[in-house]
Amino acid sequence: IGDTSEPATGAILNAGAWTSISIQPSGVRTISGAATAGLPLIDFNGADNVTVNGFNSGVNSLTIANTTVAATSGTATIRFIGGATNNIITNCNVQGSGTMSVATNGAVIFFSTDALTANGNDNNTISNCNIGPASTPPSIGINFSGSTGSTALNNSGITISGNNIYDYFIREVKPHVDEAWINLDATKIGYEISFNKYFFFAAV
Repeated sequence: IGDTSEPATGAILNAGAWTSISIQPSGVRTISGAATAGLPLIDFNGADNVTVNGFNSGVNSLTIANTTVAATSGTATIRFIGGATNNIITNCNVQGSGTMSVATNGAVIFFSTDALTANGNDNNTISNCNIGPASTPPSIGINFSGSTGSTALNNSGITISGNNIYDYFIREVKPHVDEAWINLDATKIGYEISFNKYFFFAAV
């Protein structure tokens, strides 16, 4: 029911004993902050069964924005780590300004590793979101960098659907190898990436 400004350490949602959690806005709301370079603004650290529904109707909408401009590994707006499963981010405006290369961990939305359990960050959904810049255009919209060495630790069952991924940083006419709308890695199993739109609102 109100805007929030998160601390430099970000907001961390750890694993809990709940059955499910629903987070949604009343009115036009913003969760923002300038997280320390190398950290996410919102961290799903082993958290399961959380739905963030921004509605995005104009009457009720939710923007989640990390304004930190940094190429530091791990910089993100939303990160899934430590076996975060069955979470949904839908109908939200998700904004970031990480400038890392595709060889570096981080993005506006970042699917990371699972060193704590044998599940991976599985069965998470990003749908019908606007994913783009906060204070400056980001280099990567969505990035995957899961655990290696065990299939059980791979991120699996991820759905990326119906999103607008826009205005990522580009330095030449064709996409540069250091930028990506969605950056996949070898640990993916059974991903669905469908009906997304990739475009520029303006020259950057």
